[in-house]
Amino acid sequence: MIRFRRLSAALMALAMTAGIAACGSSNKGASASNKGSSSSGSLAPGQVANVKKETIGVVDLKRDAPIQDRMDEALEAGGKALGWDVKVTDCNGEPEKVTAAMNAFANEHVNAMIVESIGVESAPRAVQELEEAKAPIIAIGGSVPANSAYAAQYTENETELATILAEKIVEDHPEGAKIGDITLTIAPATVARNEALKEVVAVSGGKAEIVTSAQFELENIVSSTEKIVTDMLTAHPDINSIWGVADDTVQPGIAAILKKHSNAQLYSFYSDPSSLEALRKKGNPLAAVADVNLQEGAIVALDQLVGYFQKNTPIDPNALPALPYKIIDRENVPPEGEETYPLKETLQPYEEKWEKEYPAK
Repeated sequence: MIRFRRLSAALMALAMTAGIAACGSSNKGASASNKGSSSSGSLAPGQVANVKKETIGVVDLKRDAPIQDRMDEALEAGGKALGWDVKVTDCNGEPEKVTAAMNAFANEHVNAMIVESIGVESAPRAVQELEEAKAPIIAIGGSVPANSAYAAQYTENETELATILAEKIVEDHPEGAKIGDITLTIAPATVARNEALKEVVAVSGGKAEIVTSAQFELENIVSSTEKIVTDMLTAHPDINSIWGVADDTVQPGIAAILKKHSNAQLYSFYSDPSSLEALRKKGNPLAAVADVNLQEGAIVALDQLVGYFQKNTPIDPNALPALPYKIIDRENVPPEGEETYPLKETLQPYEEKWEKEYPAK
């Protein structure tokens, strides 16, 4: 694997295009939904709507991060309900793969492209070809800079999400929050989160301070995060709070704190199953995560595309409803076996809508 120092220049080139809802990669590869067209009125297993089959290309910056994977799962499940071919490309955080994936989808003449936590600026040819083909591009997940290429951007407000988490740190440590900051400066999303942390610290009246900061390595998240946390706690044993700017710093952060036998608490983002399990365990250093249902944005993107393809309805850039931001901690963690945002509950009203609007003949 190419080491981080060799990738840094390329990654910095993505600094204005990548927005990290989370980082990570899972080799789940492309996912094809149901085969065959529904135009005959015969629906494939799991399909609920009688709509023309479309091919949707999904460019995922990194899929290992739980929130990225959950958005992919939402797109795949929604695609199955529609009988669409939803193809997910996991770029594993590598800039050249992002550009290659977008170009490949343009060459394939997909009917639409959805980008997760990454901008399209590195692939102008693909953008031009998709625009000429009237194939919409929609951004979901981590915030990226506005771009006229997007038919819509269904993303979270990073400042609001991070502010409630930073305020939680201050609230949890009335004696004074000493914060070790695990950060990442190559993406607007993580930069915005860290700016929110700094703002909360600045207005805390001396109740909080950032003792030290360090960036984890995007292509080597686990070992780099463990080393950062270990070094932080060794050099500054008074640290009582660790800020994990991306959700895939959670598990290595927990491991490092436990190995150091530190009383420091970890704060990060999104309630994936492993984070919920950690919050349920007494003595686990994970104290809280800031959460929002990003699967909703993924499903809304599909819903807007249905109207676009079936009725020539313009895509509404404001279609995503206001999403509540909340803290999940030991006081409100869902019981064992339950999730904060079950995909079935998020998808169900849209499936019912599609079934009603486009019934089988």
